[in-house]
Amino acid sequence: TLVPEGEGVIQPLNCLPGYYCLQNTSAQHQYPCPEGTYSNRSGLHSEDDCTPCDQGFYCTGNGKTNVTDQCHPGM
Repeated sequence: TLVPEGEGVIQPLNCLPGYYCLQNTSAQHQYPCPEGTYSNRSGLHSEDDCTPCDQGFYCTGNGKTNVTDQCHPGM
């Protein structure tokens, strides 16, 4: 729900895909989903909302919006 202006409540940001916004986050890209996870959804509120990399794929880097690539057999 929206809070009327002037009541001193900071509205949470709608974070970008690959990121999450804790309460009072100042930028949509402040907290990236950690390596090994990704998210193609916006509006996440915690690191736990990031999706673990799918089985058979790997996710390198932070703030990923999809898996990096498929694992090679035997690796």
